[in-house]
Amino acid sequence: MIHTVYSNVYEALRAVLLHNLGMENDAGRGGAVFERRPVVVPSSAVAEDLKKSLARDAGVCAGYDFTTLSAWMGFFSREPLANIGGNEADWMIRGILAATGPGSFREAPGHERLKAYLEGKSEREVFELSRRISALFVTYASYRTDWLLAWMRGEDEGIEHHALASHPDYVWERDLWRRLCETEDWQGRQYLENFPETLVKLARAGGEKRVKLDEGRVVALPDALHVFTPFVVPPLMLPLLRAYAHSGRDIWFYLLNPSSEYWFDLLPRRLIEAAPEGVDAHRESGHPILADNARSVRANIDRLWRFTAESKSEDDTEEALRTLKLESDALDPVQLDRRAPMAPVVRNDVFREMAAIARMRPQEVEVGTEAEMQSYYLETNRPTLLHRIQDSILTLEPERAEADEAGLWLAPDDRSVQFFAAPSATREWESLAEWLHHLFRTMPGLAPDDVLVVTPDVAAAAPLVEQVFGSLPEGRRIAWKIAGAPRVSEASPAEAVRGLAALMSGRAKMDELEGWWSLPPVAERWALDAESLSTVSAWLRDAGCRYGLSDAHLMSTDGETFATAAATDMTLERALERLALGLMRPEGDKAVWKGMVPVDGRRSSFHGTADEAGLLERLARLGAALEDFRLRTRDDAGAPLMAPPAHWRRWVEDAIETFFEPADAWADVRATTEALAADIERATLRTGGDGAENADHVSFELFMTALNEQLGSGSPGGKPGNAVTITGMNVMRGIPYKVVVVVGLSEDCAFPGSTKREEFDLMASAPRRGDRDSRQDNRNVFLDLLLAAREVFAVSYVAGTGSGSAAKKPSIVAEELRSWILGMAPDADTRERGAAQ
Repeated sequence: MIHTVYSNVYEALRAVLLHNLGMENDAGRGGAVFERRPVVVPSSAVAEDLKKSLARDAGVCAGYDFTTLSAWMGFFSREPLANIGGNEADWMIRGILAATGPGSFREAPGHERLKAYLEGKSEREVFELSRRISALFVTYASYRTDWLLAWMRGEDEGIEHHALASHPDYVWERDLWRRLCETEDWQGRQYLENFPETLVKLARAGGEKRVKLDEGRVVALPDALHVFTPFVVPPLMLPLLRAYAHSGRDIWFYLLNPSSEYWFDLLPRRLIEAAPEGVDAHRESGHPILADNARSVRANIDRLWRFTAESKSEDDTEEALRTLKLESDALDPVQLDRRAPMAPVVRNDVFREMAAIARMRPQEVEVGTEAEMQSYYLETNRPTLLHRIQDSILTLEPERAEADEAGLWLAPDDRSVQFFAAPSATREWESLAEWLHHLFRTMPGLAPDDVLVVTPDVAAAAPLVEQVFGSLPEGRRIAWKIAGAPRVSEASPAEAVRGLAALMSGRAKMDELEGWWSLPPVAERWALDAESLSTVSAWLRDAGCRYGLSDAHLMSTDGETFATAAATDMTLERALERLALGLMRPEGDKAVWKGMVPVDGRRSSFHGTADEAGLLERLARLGAALEDFRLRTRDDAGAPLMAPPAHWRRWVEDAIETFFEPADAWADVRATTEALAADIERATLRTGGDGAENADHVSFELFMTALNEQLGSGSPGGKPGNAVTITGMNVMRGIPYKVVVVVGLSEDCAFPGSTKREEFDLMASAPRRGDRDSRQDNRNVFLDLLLAAREVFAVSYVAGTGSGSAAKKPSIVAEELRSWILGMAPDADTRERGAAQ
């Protein structure tokens, strides 16, 4: 049975969830002692909030597995959804696209546009395109599963075929997908091939607590699945939910719905105003803030509404099973025909139905079982502007925001919605700190953990935040934390490897060299303490080191620029020669030897080379090792070496042993390097290299680029803390705070941004209801922040100094909100006072 709970208030949904989990425990439906019940959440922040709430209610939070939708979907398949794309697919596509000459993929009929794009592209550019295509196929798997299955079967039919066939990229995308699916053991093909079989086994599970999905793989099936505040439900999840529900289990959806009224046919004001006369005359904006910013959540709710409300209800689970023809124990075992590129062959009725569900448009799947809906909509009925706006959205009555009970548009002491303009980004954060001090003084009971500060680019803002909040005097310090921003530790092996690769591929400027060998993994290995590092820097600058490891290094990076002897005279190699000559000469002897001036290191350092001969010897060995490893990335002619991935894996292994202090921390780097090399080798074997010689050979730059991205690919999940939380726009999405502040929302901040689609994205030519749109998603994030504020909502932006240039406006989402609020003022004077307030 499907249960859908709607509310405009996060706390209400959380209370219903906690009640349901408690009821399951009381009824003994919590599962075995060591089994964990899944609770699907949209983010780690929501998971942390639920854990704390459960711990407060029950004293402990145990027995729950807080997971994401994609992780839950992958749990029921042999191969996770991401493997339709991911590292293996990236390299498989790269191998197919890189092949040239007669018979190659790019030369096939209908691939002319792809061939033109690939013409003259570098190895790295081809790989970048491969990753973009791979990511697009993952999107197709979620939103256009029927396309991929049809392509696998060699079909093109469908109501969208005409629109797709006219697209210049359709043929090569279809053929590329089929080319990938020719590999029987490719994980992406296996995922889609196994999808119908997985649906069958879930639907047939009945009351079984554990289900065998394949040989050696048994999964537990709890009696209930709870999906809490999902902001996006991929269409591909709907068939899984249908099968899960038909097994007799309960599925609970807890959905945030900003309005209790029917608002699904509202249009944004700009679309109504731009429409020709008579077109969409029956449509209305209803509430401008809701219509302009809630299209993303509307699509999500609409998808689930159609999934549950339009289906036929059955009397009970047994009737549902009979409808699916699952009551017979004599059904033949499910059999699949694995011949590429055909889809599974149906051997029984239940498989036929589930296979049909898997092949149909995911958006059109209906639950086909009993459904129940509950609603808990709460009005604030408070007079402040913020609460009037929230209530007006709830009831779809924008006029409710125009005045309070006393008839005032904006009371003199109403500071519930505020906009701040600052002359610079630094001053913006300084003003925030001052304003927060004011709030803590004037709002009784307000604590630092009641305040959420979000910004479009938290990584870029982090240095300013640390500068401003970290320098507050003792008596004015505010507890704060940055959540969800990638923090690169100087002691991390990944940073050391990244720096080494940059020295090999770049010009190895003096400041880059200093930065790299001052990293703890390097400094510890070469016994370079703070004093030694200072001495080394002084020596090398005295010796004229500016850039480059050697003459050959500079010539390989830009032979034309560094063709003169003077240009190559500033390398690390030349500087070390001068320092060595200075060590061998008697003190004070500055005679030139073979055009080389000796340097003893005493001009800028207290210690000369004679005083620290051991340090100079270590520096010389380090410089020689760097040049030796650089030469291993080049061929005999000095050009970038194309080598198999095993060569670069050994290079990384040797570099770890040579340059860094070996420790357990390097296990992740080694494992990631081995996995990357294996991905490239396996991808080449599966595609056969498309007939190209040395198809698995890649350059050092490409291998290290891919490695560094994988080492730094972990996206930090933000969690609420006991301090002012400063994070990205959507990290804490949905979670309520007393004070919500949006900082850096200037017109040039790229928020909400523009609709981002690949130019070869076929979904743009055949759109469907509920397709995702990055700009609309971001607009909805802004609305969610407005609705999550319980006492104060503020927006801050950089307007500029105004000297010599026009003042900047806030982002379009903030400007629309401000204009709408000011537009409700009864007269111009009141509007002017309100704008100042």
